[in-house]
Amino acid sequence: MIIGIKYCGGCNPRYDRTGAVRSLASAMPYAEFRPAAGKEDYIIIVCGCPAECADHSALTAGRGKIIVHDKEKAAEIKEQIEIRERKKR
Repeated sequence: MIIGIKYCGGCNPRYDRTGAVRSLASAMPYAEFRPAAGKEDYIIIVCGCPAECADHSALTAGRGKIIVHDKEKAAEIKEQIEIRERKKR
C-alpha cells in the first residue's frame, strides 16, 4: 500500500504535523509513505488548522483522500484506512 502525504503551508500549525505522520508510519510498517504525487493508493492531506487550505485538487488517489487538521483526526487515520480496506474485500 502506498500512501502519499501532502502538507499545507504550515502558516498556523496547531499540532506537530510531521510527528503525526511519523507516528502513523510507525503504526503502519506495511505501507510505503512518500510525498503525494497523485499515483498513490491513499493521499493524506495534512493541514495544521481547521482552514484546510492545502490545495489537493490536482491529486488523485486510487482508494481515496483523507484530510486531517488536528492531532485527534491524525490519530484516527490508520483506523479509517483499515475500515476502507475491509470494505473492499
